[in-house]
Amino acid sequence: MGKLSTTRLAFLAVAVAAAFPVLAQAADAATIDQEALENGFSQSTGGNSTFEDTNVALKLNNQVSVGTSNKGAKIYLKGETDNISSLSIKSNSIHFGSNAEIDSSGSAINPGKGLYNFAAWQDGNSSLTIETNKLTIGDNEKSADRGFQMQGANNHLTILANEIVAYVGDGFINAQGENGTSEVLIGTAEKRIKHFEAHTTYGKDDWGVALLQANEGNTVSLYADEAILDGSTGPVGGVIGSGGWGTVIVDANKLTIDGNICGTYGTMPRAGKQLTLSVKAGTLDMTGDINVGNKGDGNSNFDRNTTVEIKADVLNLKGNIKVDNNKRTESDAKGNNISAVNLTVNKTANITGTIIASRTDGTSTVTLGGDGDATASSGKYEVTGDGSSIVFKDSGSWVINKWEGTDGNLTASDSVKVDVNGEVTTTSTTLNGTSTLTLNDGAKISSKTLEGSGGTFLINTADEQVINITANNNKSTQAVLSGSQNDKYASADDAVNALKASVGSTTGLSLSAAEGAVADSWKVVDNGDGTTSVITQANQKLEGYNTINSLAVFSWRHELNNLQKRMGELRDLNGNIGAWARVFGSEQKYGDAGQVNKNTTIQIGADVKVADAWTIGGAFSYTDGSVEATGISGDNKAYAFTAYGVWQHENGSYLDLTARYARLDADFTAQTMTGSYNNNAYAVTAEVGHKFNLSELAFIEPQAEVIYGRVVGDDFTASNGTRFSQKDYDSLIGRLGARAGFNFPENKGNIYARFSVVHDFQGEVETTALNNTSRTVKDDLGGTWVEYGVGGNFRLSDTANVYVDLERTSGGEIQENWRWTIGARKVF
Repeated sequence: MGKLSTTRLAFLAVAVAAAFPVLAQAADAATIDQEALENGFSQSTGGNSTFEDTNVALKLNNQVSVGTSNKGAKIYLKGETDNISSLSIKSNSIHFGSNAEIDSSGSAINPGKGLYNFAAWQDGNSSLTIETNKLTIGDNEKSADRGFQMQGANNHLTILANEIVAYVGDGFINAQGENGTSEVLIGTAEKRIKHFEAHTTYGKDDWGVALLQANEGNTVSLYADEAILDGSTGPVGGVIGSGGWGTVIVDANKLTIDGNICGTYGTMPRAGKQLTLSVKAGTLDMTGDINVGNKGDGNSNFDRNTTVEIKADVLNLKGNIKVDNNKRTESDAKGNNISAVNLTVNKTANITGTIIASRTDGTSTVTLGGDGDATASSGKYEVTGDGSSIVFKDSGSWVINKWEGTDGNLTASDSVKVDVNGEVTTTSTTLNGTSTLTLNDGAKISSKTLEGSGGTFLINTADEQVINITANNNKSTQAVLSGSQNDKYASADDAVNALKASVGSTTGLSLSAAEGAVADSWKVVDNGDGTTSVITQANQKLEGYNTINSLAVFSWRHELNNLQKRMGELRDLNGNIGAWARVFGSEQKYGDAGQVNKNTTIQIGADVKVADAWTIGGAFSYTDGSVEATGISGDNKAYAFTAYGVWQHENGSYLDLTARYARLDADFTAQTMTGSYNNNAYAVTAEVGHKFNLSELAFIEPQAEVIYGRVVGDDFTASNGTRFSQKDYDSLIGRLGARAGFNFPENKGNIYARFSVVHDFQGEVETTALNNTSRTVKDDLGGTWVEYGVGGNFRLSDTANVYVDLERTSGGEIQENWRWTIGARKVF
């Protein structure tokens, strides 16, 4: 159906002025009743009328006019510069009836009545406020009337409602006028419309007037919890738009659009004027195209700058984004229009159509930003014309699967990540900040110039010559081999050669590789003499795993040692059957990075004397530990059973024998890799010593101990697909030391200090990691260290005692900052 062109609007304005004479003077203010509103009344220019009754349902089919009457509108307002006409209506519900309808076949019945009939017309210097629970327009879903219309200057419309449902011919609001002095508020940021929906009944091929339209610099704003806009999908039609310039704002928590966003309609020569169509939504579901720019013919033939801004947490767009700029065809055309779409996605986006930037005049730009992930989109682009650009920015993730055109521009800034899966040819490519273009299999970047400061080409393919830059004006851009590609090469030198082949003849790029699942990271450095060197850094994931594994093994190993820490002064109590329990904790530090392992163990045991000198028993222990350091963390648990036999001679000599089985469980996170593994561990120990009483109070006790243990290696696969194969770990430890202290009177216990030198003759931890290529990480926990500590035994009775011990180690690969033990024993 045809629309209100500039000529037709002028004709309509003349007709309105001729048809409606000025009415008799009425009071400046009036309170009106329901009957007057529904039956219609007139009030002079400058009148102020108010209706308020929240218990009634209004049906407005006749005219209410303040100012010159207008039979084409249910409400008509017109004032003067210093004499504003206003109307305020507050009701439970308000319904605007229809003068024209659409029949079942989709044809208009009395189309002229619909085209020239409105819910309200504000003709300058007016204010209309509607506050209601529910506002409806149209007698049925086939209504063909229009909604709210503005002309002239200084009009203000405010609608506050819980629900608005409108079936209109085309426009729900068309804010025309002068000098940008009129404003429409449909809800506010603080008082949102709970549910708003508006439907165009002229058809999906309608053109011109959008559901929400602002002209001549005016502003239309819709704030809603939920909004549905159902309008035209024509090339110069849509749900929001303008025939000139102005601002339309749609702000909804959930927004559904069935129709286009129209930045292409207009025939006005308004060079330098700005049209801004702004959409903000929590979730935006749209079926239709976003069209911006001057087509240069027909009903898209204007001079102005046009920007569409869309911000959404979640975007589902079934349609295209098209910015196409051409010069107006008339002889007075200024040209050089600036047209843009700025899209910001904070969570996820799926754009099924093509993103197009093209021009023969001015500039056309599509900017894609936000923190969200848009890699589920089609990734199709058409970019033609030197002033046409696709700009990726912020920290989100995007994808290019297909790129058509050879003379456009591509920019990536901030920390944005763009996956490229096809060939991209541009006049200029610009990289800034820490932005990354990832070139996957089949991808290629060809450009006359590389501009900007920073950025990275991440090479995730073995293809050669994937970067083709004629002139590199960005000397801080990197070409980085991806970790997955790096894993494919047996050495760093092989990987360097592969990256050089991918970069080809492009010069001025710094070369490096990200660490892979198993491969080390590396970079090529200039030696300053015309040669280069390759500097490698150990794989942090493997180093992190190795740290956690070494600490877990060390913690298990250190639980194996002496009788005193396990049972206290066994010889001081009288009884044949004994039970005991202890709790002990420790903290170990490993490596230059200060990785810390903390463990707590609960152990219980029982034994019986089988001869004058022999006691045999068993114990169960549970250990819970954790590892913390930069980039790594882990949890280790151990379940252990120990059998022991203790021989004691009355002269002070003793022999302690143990056999131990443990189940070790470990979970770890190293950088981005996670994994878990289990080990079976076995150990036997033998400790001998003799207590020399130097006097009734002082004693010294030399000790010697031998420990042999084995942890059976596990094979497991980490979260990144790396296969780990642990070599069995063997430990053979010898300890020589002494304990010296003082006995309490009446055999009440003792206090002591102790010192030992310990040496592990084996102690190598080794694991092979396989992911395309293999790497072996190892650590040697052997060597010599010293233990020193203090403690005490306190006899509570002839059959019970408690004991404490505090220890520290120095030397060795792993340093124990402290180990404490608290225990108690009871005999019967």
